[in-house]
Amino acid sequence: MRSAKQEQIYSSIVSTLLALMDGLTSRGQVVVIGATNRIDAIDPALRRPGRFDREFLFPLPDQVARRYDFFFCGEENSCTKILNGKKK
Repeated sequence: MRSAKQEQIYSSIVSTLLALMDGLTSRGQVVVIGATNRIDAIDPALRRPGRFDREFLFPLPDQVARRYDFFFCGEENSCTKILNGKKK
C-alpha cells in the first residue's frame, strides 16, 4: 500500500511521462519501453491507444523452463543442487 507521499510522487511521474509522450508529434527513431511485474498497478492512461504501440506479456516460467534457466548457472553450483533435491 502506498503512502500519501508515494502516491503524489507516482502521480507526478505518470503525468510527466504522459505529457512527454503526447508531445511527440513524430516518434521517428524514439523507442519507449516500459516493464512491470504488476500489470494491475499500471495507470490505465498509459495503456490507451497511441501511447505504447505494442504490449508483450511474458508469463511466469513453468517448472521445466525454470530448470532450463538454472542449467546455465553451472553444473555443480547451489542452484542445480537445490533443483535436484540435494542440500547445499
